[in-house]
Amino acid sequence: MAVVLILEDEAATAQSIADALQDEGFLVLRTDEERIDAQEVARRLRARLRQRDAQAPGPSAVVAGDLVADPLARTVRRGDAVLDLAPREFDLLLVLMRHADRVVDRKTLFEDAWRYTREDHSNVVDVHVGRLRRKLEAHGGHQPIHTVRGIGYVLVTERA
Repeated sequence: MAVVLILEDEAATAQSIADALQDEGFLVLRTDEERIDAQEVARRLRARLRQRDAQAPGPSAVVAGDLVADPLARTVRRGDAVLDLAPREFDLLLVLMRHADRVVDRKTLFEDAWRYTREDHSNVVDVHVGRLRRKLEAHGGHQPIHTVRGIGYVLVTERA
């Protein structure tokens, strides 16, 4: 990340520069003090970056409707809420999110979320999808996981 420091003693000019940079998506820190303490600027910059990073999904984030999954941090957000998912629930939801609005059969869900092939996976996928649905419902909004009878599941990103 590049950091640009602009020193300008004219308040109006400084404000127009700051506005232009913010319009382009740059992080702008302002100080109206005459003396600039480098440690204070660094502290403010780190604080703003932490604030920004907490709000923005990472580059590897998977977005499907109102769900945002970060595979590196293994976290899922629904709106402003962070979902508390078990590792297998996270893996299952991630597979569904990566195939959003497309039907995923039970065998594919099992192989991708459990990472191995087994002919007899009984109802293990159905049980985990049920738990996952309850956790999604607890955080409001529509239920994004729909059953496609006899085939598998689909994660719907928009209400019908």
